[in-house]
Amino acid sequence: MTENSTVTTGAALTLSGVTKRFGDAVAVREVDLELMPGEFLTMLGPSGSGKTTTLNMVAGFLQPDAGRVVLDGREITTTPAHARNIGVVFQNYALFPHLSAVRNVAFPLEMRGVGRKEALRRAHGALELVELEKCADRRPAQLSGGQQQRVALARAFVFEPGLLLMDEPLGALDKRLRETMQLEIMRLCRRVGSTVVYVTHDQEEALTMSDRIAIYNEGVIEQLGTAEDLYERPATTFVADFVGDSTILSGQSLGDGTVAGDGWVAAGPERSVVPAGRRASVVIRPEMVRLSPAEDTKSAVNQMTGHVTDVVYLGSQVKYIVTGDGGDEVHAKIARSTQWSRFERGDRVNATWASEDCVVLDS
Repeated sequence: MTENSTVTTGAALTLSGVTKRFGDAVAVREVDLELMPGEFLTMLGPSGSGKTTTLNMVAGFLQPDAGRVVLDGREITTTPAHARNIGVVFQNYALFPHLSAVRNVAFPLEMRGVGRKEALRRAHGALELVELEKCADRRPAQLSGGQQQRVALARAFVFEPGLLLMDEPLGALDKRLRETMQLEIMRLCRRVGSTVVYVTHDQEEALTMSDRIAIYNEGVIEQLGTAEDLYERPATTFVADFVGDSTILSGQSLGDGTVAGDGWVAAGPERSVVPAGRRASVVIRPEMVRLSPAEDTKSAVNQMTGHVTDVVYLGSQVKYIVTGDGGDEVHAKIARSTQWSRFERGDRVNATWASEDCVVLDS
């Protein structure tokens, strides 16, 4: 690999009905996924939801009990891990402490039968790609956490894999360095062109980096879509609750996209119709909520009247928690520059939102 070398196209990846059991427990249940070449997909979910198990089946570290894994049209379900030509980056980087950075990067090439001289030449090019050529002769203990992470990336890129798997590679870094490395990884992946499957439990990281996100819950994918899809059009209350901050109100559907609760009535968009008489949830993002003094004109729908019970300073925004007269809570995030960002705890207010800014889901 030289500084200007790239992978012309990433690999297409397809998972069909992939299932993995550990004893009586089903860790992954009939997962279907299809990745386009060069796509950056993030698997997001709580611990134990099945995302890392899925990644390990793609890598070949685990064998599925059912289903197929296909890479660029070639089934690799039972292919040994070392024969899949897939790059992998772990949270702990797994660098050899006794080898220099350039020797760490050259190692996978040497294991593939590349001669020492050629392997080192390509390793230097990979380090140049991640802007660490000046650290080529340093050992891992002489590198910062961010530099070690770049060495691990260079080692994964050096043999130009069509598919790159990353299992929480930024988990050991502090917040500021994590944010910096998120941008670095995005830049590198675009430059190299590999298809990427990235595992994290950090929703902000997933929203920042991904072309699409697969939300895992109890071994299944609850929803697959872009960051915008998941945030603005969650398909389930789990997705709404897990991705971003939200208010989820529970009430009874009136059958026309309207839900009635204790002290409030919400009308969602026309597509959010739940049959009358069923329990329904109304999802409202806090930045879509507006506050006004309770004596202002009241609306018949999409409003809750109550008291400000908490005020949280967030820098550019102020978060208000409003407890309605019926006991339900609504969260509002309002820019400090607006006239309504001056409420105090105990103030009586109206919390309002627009029909197009809420989602009604079948509970």
